[in-house]
Amino acid sequence: MKTMIYIGVDPGKEGAVAWIKTGDQATCGVIDIPVIKPPGSKVATYDLVKCRDLIVKLACPILGKPQTPVMAAVEEQSVRPRQSAKSAKTIGHGEMLWLALFCAMGIGVDRPTPQSWKRAMGVKGDKHTSMAAAHSLYPYMRSQIIRHDHAEALLIAEYLKRTTGEI
Repeated sequence: MKTMIYIGVDPGKEGAVAWIKTGDQATCGVIDIPVIKPPGSKVATYDLVKCRDLIVKLACPILGKPQTPVMAAVEEQSVRPRQSAKSAKTIGHGEMLWLALFCAMGIGVDRPTPQSWKRAMGVKGDKHTSMAAAHSLYPYMRSQIIRHDHAEALLIAEYLKRTTGEI
């Protein structure tokens, strides 16, 4: 099996980034999206430097260039009818942040809709089914998959792995 890194992103401020590395030294993991609360602010924002550093650490550990083939999937976001303009801006900002980071590093990006990856992974609309599916596929990750966004980021990475030809 060739070595490949698949990165899945559930891009909300309370989202997560997950990775699956295949090959001889296969591994996977999940981490919360880095955010920071500026002094005097009540609202957290994306920590752009830590987001970038996370991708560099995962995908480009030597000289900032990918040493192993890397692909990423960022869940496509949409705004619901009753959401505010501010909420829509925040949703779009998070998705575009991750797309820009991956593109700047030369990492191919897929943008699956929630419906497409959930259907392929057997997940219903309920957040608990995401947790159950992730725990079933990666039982040894149970202690790391503690919230639905962790589960969804890992399932997005698994979806990418499956849809790009490696099962």
